Amino acid sequence: MSNLVVNRTPEVIAAEINSIKEQTRKVVLYNSIEIGRKLVEAKELVPHGEWGNWLEEAVDYSKSTANNLMKIFEEYGSDQITLLDNNLKSQAFGNLNYSQAVLLLGLPSDDREKFVEENKVDEMSTRELKKAIDDLKKANKEKDNALKERDEAMEKLNALEESNRILEETFNEGAEERNSLEEKVKELEKEIEEVKSSKPVETVNVDWEEITAEVQEKMDQLIEEKEAAERKIKELESKQNNSSVKFKIYFEEAGRSYQKLLEELASVKEIDEVEYIKYRKATEKFLNKMLERVLD
Repeated sequence: MSNLVVNRTPEVIAAEINSIKEQTRKVVLYNSIEIGRKLVEAKELVPHGEWGNWLEEAVDYSKSTANNLMKIFEEYGSDQITLLDNNLKSQAFGNLNYSQAVLLLGLPSDDREKFVEENKVDEMSTRELKKAIDDLKKANKEKDNALKERDEAMEKLNALEESNRILEETFNEGAEERNSLEEKVKELEKEIEEVKSSKPVETVNVDWEEITAEVQEKMDQLIEEKEAAERKIKELESKQNNSSVKFKIYFEEAGRSYQKLLEELASVKEIDEVEYIKYRKATEKFLNKMLERVLD
């Protein structure tokens, strides 16, 4: 007996304490799950409107405490207790205490187990765990915002590409109209020459005033149509040269530049997250300002 006392060292005592702590940790979470299981059962049986009073009078719980315990059962507890007296959905949660389990309820169930496995949660203080969870939530929110902004940017880019397609179709239609008018001018010039050559030989040297009224009218009509077609051609060329063509060139150039900007932004994200957020916000501000000017 005296040997046992002599051999007890601080290390041995620390091991015993840690063992008790581990057992207590498991017991607390185990019991919290089972209490939550029974509270869920009771809530189905207690008459409507009497739940709060029943909690206070029967088990001395507030609604918030009861809600936490039921949530712990729903999120961590298995449907049935195993032969090994295990009531956890996943062994990843086996080392959690009650406070840690409650804090982790703030994470989506899909992220919770992965978070516990990748971090030494059982070694964290409540403050450390809360900060780690808050940091993860913030990172997830920024990621979601970045994805949303990327999708919005892609929508804007697709809209620009669609506008470019419409512009190109319009430009091509204008070119087709111009080609058609040029062909018409050639035909009219040919008709004019035919009318001129249709005069009798003896009247070739006669002034235009002596040409018959019928021939003169035909000539005037053909010349008027030819001049109208030529004016139309000039109008189309002027519009295309001074607006459509320039717009098309600048539009395509802007699209290429924007694509390069997105690629560079993605590169910055891989290197420096802080700089990426700053440049992303600057890009968003620039695009919104440009969109406002377009819609004015």
